[in-house]
This record gives sequence, structure tokens and C-alpha cells, in this order.
Amino acid sequence: MTEQAVSNGRRPVWLALVAVVAVLAGLWFGPRFVDWSGFKPRLESLISKQLGVDVVLRGALLVDILPQPKITAADVLVVGDGVDGSLRWLRGTLDPRGLLFGEILPRDLHLVEADIRLPAAIPRIGTGMGKAVVAIENSRVSLTGGPDWLPQSVERVNGVLSLGGAAVNGGAGLSFDGEARYQGQPVGLVLDVGRDGYSRIAIGHGPSSGDLVLSGMATADGWRGKGTLVFEEAAFLSTLDLDAATRLVGEGAATMEADIALDAAGVLSLDIRSLESTRLSGKGRGTLVPGNRPAVDLSLTLDRADFATDAPDVALLSADLSRFMQRNGGVDVTATIEAGSLRLPTGMLRHAVLSLAAGGGVAMIDRASAVLPGQADLSFFGNINPSEDGWWFDGDLALSAGDLRGLLDWALPDRKAVWANLPPDRLKRTELTAHMILEPKSLEVAELTARVDDTVWAGALSVPMGSTGGEDTGTISAVLQGDSLNLDRYRGEGEGIALPDGWLISDRNRHLSFYLDRMIVGGVPVGGVSLDLQAAAGMLPSMDLSVADIVGSRISGRMGLEAQGAAKAQVTASIPAPDRLFGAFGVPARQAATFASFGETEITLDLSYNPDTGLGYVLDALGSGGDARLNGYTQAGSPVRLSISDGAINTDYLTVFGVSADCRSFQAGGWQCPEWSGAVPGLQVQGSGEVKVLADGTRELGVNITDAQADLGLFVARAGVPLLPEGNLLGAGRLTGRGGSFGAAVSDLSGSLALSGKASLSLRRGGGGAGRLKTIRTKLAKTFAMPGDVTGTITVDPSRIGVDFALLGAGGRLESHAAIDRATRGLTASIDIVTPQEPDPALTVDLKGALGAPDMKLNGRWLKGG
Repeated sequence: MTEQAVSNGRRPVWLALVAVVAVLAGLWFGPRFVDWSGFKPRLESLISKQLGVDVVLRGALLVDILPQPKITAADVLVVGDGVDGSLRWLRGTLDPRGLLFGEILPRDLHLVEADIRLPAAIPRIGTGMGKAVVAIENSRVSLTGGPDWLPQSVERVNGVLSLGGAAVNGGAGLSFDGEARYQGQPVGLVLDVGRDGYSRIAIGHGPSSGDLVLSGMATADGWRGKGTLVFEEAAFLSTLDLDAATRLVGEGAATMEADIALDAAGVLSLDIRSLESTRLSGKGRGTLVPGNRPAVDLSLTLDRADFATDAPDVALLSADLSRFMQRNGGVDVTATIEAGSLRLPTGMLRHAVLSLAAGGGVAMIDRASAVLPGQADLSFFGNINPSEDGWWFDGDLALSAGDLRGLLDWALPDRKAVWANLPPDRLKRTELTAHMILEPKSLEVAELTARVDDTVWAGALSVPMGSTGGEDTGTISAVLQGDSLNLDRYRGEGEGIALPDGWLISDRNRHLSFYLDRMIVGGVPVGGVSLDLQAAAGMLPSMDLSVADIVGSRISGRMGLEAQGAAKAQVTASIPAPDRLFGAFGVPARQAATFASFGETEITLDLSYNPDTGLGYVLDALGSGGDARLNGYTQAGSPVRLSISDGAINTDYLTVFGVSADCRSFQAGGWQCPEWSGAVPGLQVQGSGEVKVLADGTRELGVNITDAQADLGLFVARAGVPLLPEGNLLGAGRLTGRGGSFGAAVSDLSGSLALSGKASLSLRRGGGGAGRLKTIRTKLAKTFAMPGDVTGTITVDPSRIGVDFALLGAGGRLESHAAIDRATRGLTASIDIVTPQEPDPALTVDLKGALGAPDMKLNGRWLKGG
């Protein structure tokens, strides 16, 4: 093939390309040189028909074919019934098929620099259908004369207005797809309106915020349809100043579907078919009534309300609700919210109900109730007002619990040890009512009445709220009065009530006034118990205590604080019968009887505490038949130390003085006393001792007497024996006893003491009324005038004290056997003096009767002159 042939073959291709370019250039530039004014009337009619208003194209009209068919009109006048405005530009796309038939058919219109006022068929405030005014000016849409719940303005509106073309529900209509800004936030808008009354609007806010879709039909008396609200992130509500809603709904996705009805009066009704969020799920109803004071009524039934892992901060929630109520103070709100279960960090509540009414910045709770753990029903009502500073509430509350212990476990889980060892039938049925006033900085509880188990209580409480970090926030005050309390019924098998750490010293000022009409302790009735306690932050409390009647006795006490943690206290008691008082608290009868001789007794106990030395005490008991004094100190810690120094007890039966001891605790409730001492007339005793607590709880008491020194003359004189010894006696031994208590172990003491020493013997002056006393006195002097050896034994068992001893004299021997009954203090004794090579005693003395004044019989050869 020749080169010329090839060149001739390419020529048609180039001609075709040139033709195509020419056509495209013609389509591109051609329409710019065409006068399109003749199409204005057709376009004005078409656009006016679609928009429902009269449109006048006053400026130039330009049509472009490429790259996309479109139309641009300048200086557009919009007129009609109630319509007044203009557009600087009107731009839109054209239907390509219409161009093929010589028709200019606009589809999508862009309104540029709109300044229009037009009516909208939206109900006014009040009743009836009216004409609300919609103003579009500088890309800002303003609505006046419409319902209060609609936005007042939407800014920076930009989008595409589509006319005709698509069918909406079977009829040609109008649609808009664009964007705007509402309250500074970008909002996407999609609107479809059909000639048959159907309308659909979709509002979106960003890729992860929220979408609202409304669709329905206009009716003769309003509008009915459906709505769907979807939040990919419910925190978007906070951008609309709905922080409280965000805290309650929870972060994350949230959806709501509802049937919607808008009537001719502008009343908006919602039938919420479903509500779902990370925290809530349920359904409900809502109604919005427009007017000079709009009203909202809301009813929600929640089948799930979960605040267990991320409960809202109540202080922040209060501030959020306060701001919302202030901004919407002109709206009256009634709401009822029910939740079958409500999960909180501390546990689950059941059948929770909240019914309230709000308006003018305040709210009234008609009813708030829930079923709490412990079979407890809690309800309250009153005025509530959230504020920036916190919650305000003034109302009444009521609590009914079938198991108070279960409720306390839920409300105070870190205090379970306080009531853990109580008997299972205690802290059960409880009824409580009170009037409560809550303010951001205080809580007042007045008119408190309660019944816990068998006790009826009444009282009041005042608690300052706020920080306690070194700041004086006021005093916690409480007044509590009960009718009758049996403490024995609260004594379990364990250690009883364990007081929590820090109960004695708190970081708050406190004042407690407590009174109990009747109380039973250890089976003993107690009447008129009164306690008044006051304490400064970080300090031990000061208190006044009084008991009006305890087995006929009156007791009162006062404790006061001093500088640097020191304290002093004084307890006074008036006891008509000490034996009855001690006996009532379980002291064995024969031990309690030892105090009977005190008679009517006045007791004073002075206590002084120093952090370095411990607790010092001085006990004075002054009775009509005796007196006692003990003093010393005790130190807390491990071990506990108890010291007694220079004590004395004086009664008709017993005189003990110089009592001293130094004891320390060990094991669980055990004690060791390495040193103790005491004296009675004619006898001084020293030793050691210990109290052990065995595995079964039994107390084992051991008393070691390491050094007993007796002046026989003084010691025997009180027994009423006619033979009077003179000299010194030494003794040593051990006593032991067991019992369920220390007192029982003392009663069970058994053991023996070995005696030794030197003594002489003479006849007491007066001789007990026996005859021939001169002969007896002479013979005694001859036999026992010089000190001789004494041997003997003292034996002790739970019922008696036995004394057996012998005195060896010059030409004779005295043998004595005596027994003292520990219960009756009765004496039974015999004394025999025997001489060598004589079968019968030279002198026999038999004694029987009360210790100190027994009946006596004398017999023997000396009595007969032999």
C-alpha cells in the first residue's frame, strides 16, 4: 500500500473528530449566544405551578447544555397570597429529555441570596389552622406565629429544591436536599412533599450523631405519621444543651420510634413504640400542648434501666436539670416514669415509680417509690428543685422493711460487721416515716417516727453537708427517744455488735441526745436511760449519762475533754441495797451477800485519762455499814494493764486494806497478776495469780500465796475464841477454781496453805464466864507461856474453809480443828489441850455459831481443878 493511500484512509477519521468537536463546541458555546427570553413565560408558569406561588423572571435567562443541562435566572421576583420576596439568582438542572423536544423543564433548583416571606400551613399558638410566617433572608429561615415547640430560626440553609419529576406517594411533588445550622450545629435536611398531602422530613447531624425521620399525611384536622430518632452517639444531646438527658440515657447508640399526631389546635401527641439506649429500654406516650404556657405530659414504662457500672454524678445531674428548668421555666411538665428493675452500683431496685409535675423552675414529686433489698418499700413525695449548687427537697418519706438487715447490707455494705453477730430474728420488721428538708449544705429530718422490731422510736436529725477537710461545716445533731428495748434479745452467740472503726473519734462535730423509757440488760430492768453526747471534730466525745432506776439505784456520769487528748470523768451512784444490785447482775448470792453490810451506799468513781499513762481511777464507796476505796490505773493496748494500789474494804464481816495488784491481759480474755498483796487485821498476804480462758470458754483461776504472815493475837481475836495466842505464823500455798465467769471461779476456789511458826497461849480476860479461871490461866501459863512450834494447814473448798493446827508447849500440846461455812460465815471449832500420860484432855473448848460471837462450851480436868 502506498503512503498516499494510507493518508487518504486517515482523512475520514480526522473529519469525524473535527465534526464531534464542532458539535460539542456548539453545544457548549451555542446556548450562550441564544436569546432565551421567549421561554420566560413558560418557565414562570411551570415553576409557579410547582411552588404554588407566582414567580417573575425579571433578569437575564441563561441555558447551558454541557457539561450538564442547567438554567440560571437572575433577579427573580416571588409574589402571591401573603408572599413577598425575591431571589438574586435561581439556578437549576434541566430534564435532558425535554430538551430533545424543545422543552425547558427544570428539575432541581438552587435558591441563591433569597429574601422571601411566605405563609406555611402550620397551626398558630392556640386553636385552629392559621398561617405562620416563614422568612428566608440571607440564608436564614425564621418562623413566627407557629407552635412554640418548633425552632424559631434555622441558619445558613443551602441545598437543592427538586420540582415535579419524582412521584411521592403516587403524586408529583416537591423535595429539598440540603443542609443548615441550628444552634451553631450543622444539620442535614431532606424534605419531600406530595400533592396528596404526604410529607417526609429527615434531619441528620454528622456521621455519628443523630438522625430524625418524620413521615406522614396531612389531614383535614392536622397531620399524622411516624417518627424515628437515631443517635449513633447519644452524647450529641449535650451539644443541644441537653446534658441531663445525656447523663440519663447514657453514651453510645440510642433510638426511638413513635407514632405522631398533630391536631388542628397544634397539640402534638407521641405514641413511643420503642426507646433503646445503652442504659434504658421501654415505651411510653407524650403530649405537647401549645399555648401562652405550653404543657408537656410524658409517660414512660421502662423494662430496663441500668446504672450499675456508670451511674451519673448526682451533683452534675442537679446542675444540668437546673439549667434546663430555668431555660424552660415557661413550660409546664407532668411526667410518670416506671421501671420494672433499676440497677444501681449498690444493687437492684424493683418496681421503681416516679411521678412529678414541673413548671416555673420548680417541681413537685407526687410519688416516688421503689422496692429495695430487704423486702423494703420506700416512697416519698414533696417539692424538689435542682440547682447549680445541689438538690433542694422538702417533703415526706416512708419506709417499710420486712428485713432491715438486708436493707442495711445493701445501703451500708462496709458496715456489715456491725450487725453481723446479732441473732437472726433481730433487725427484721421496720416501719419509718419522717419529714425531710434537703438543701445543698444541710439535711434536716423532723417528725421521725419508727418501729424497729419491738421498739418504737421518735426523733430528729440535722446533718450539715459539704467538705470536711479541716473546714467547720457545722454540727451533726440527733435526738432519739425510744419506749422499750430489750438488749438481751440482741445478744447473739458471737461477739455481739462490733462498733466500726472511727466511731469514737470522727472528723465531724456531733451532738447526740438519747433517751429510753425502759431497757432490759442481762435480765435486769432499767428505767429512764438518758445520754447526751457532744464531740468536736477529731476529738473524743464529752457525754452526760444518767439512769433513773436500776434495781432501785440511780446512776449518773459525766465525761469531759481536756487539752492534748486528756479526759476526765466522774460517775456517781446511789445504791440502797448493793447486794440486790450485784445479785441482779449474776453475782453469786453468797458473794453478793458480802456487800449487804454496806447498807445504803453512795459511790463516786473518778476517772482521768492521759494518752501517755493510760486511765487512772479512784473508787469511793461510802455506806451506812461499811466503806471501800480502790485506786490505780489501766492502760489499753496489747497487753492491757490494770493496776490497783492501796485499796481498802471495811465491813462488819471483813476488813481488808493495803490491797495492790499489777495485772496484764494475755490470750483471749486471760489475765496474769505477777504480784498482788493485801492485809486483814493480823494477816498480811502476798502472791501471784492468773485467769485462763479454756477452749470451752470456762474461766480457770489460780491464786498462789507465796508469803502469808499472821499476828496470831490480832488474827484470832475477831473469831471470839477464849484462848488467845500470841506470836507469828507463816503460810504458803495455792488455790484454784473453775467457772463460767470470774465470779463463779472465785466461788469454786479450792486448795490448801501450809502453816508454821512460833506462838504462846493465854486465856482471854473475862474467860467467857467459866469458873476456876485462875487455875486454867495458871496451868496455861505453865504449859504455853514460852513460844512453841506451830504447825498446821488451811484448806479451802467451795463450801468451807478448814483450819487445823497444833501448838507444842512445855509439858502439853494444843490441837485445834475449825471450819467456817463460806455461805453462812458460821463457825464450828474444837480445841483440845492434852498433857503427857493423861488419857483425857486437860481442857476442851467447843465453839459453834456466828463467826466473831459463837456459842462456847468448856470441859476438862483443868476446869474441874485436876
